[in-house]
Amino acid sequence: MFALSNFTMNLSSYTLSEAQISVLDKGLTFIPSTHYVPYARILECKNRSIRSIKMRDYFYKKTSVSTILMHSKIFLNPRVLGVSE
Repeated sequence: MFALSNFTMNLSSYTLSEAQISVLDKGLTFIPSTHYVPYARILECKNRSIRSIKMRDYFYKKTSVSTILMHSKIFLNPRVLGVSE
């Protein structure tokens, strides 16, 4: 057990880096934040969630595997399938 700074004490055998000590010194109320919002990732997750809801609704109480495989591409974007609009 040794003191790393005035606020942080390492009770383990793990050696902490200066960056880790700096974050620990900020205390339990410290919340790291990003400098930007990844809009593309947010939209991708939203679209995936909507597709998942549509699929669950469409296949609700349909247990046949052949039915699911036959209609597995019904909710894909036409551009993904190579079909022009």
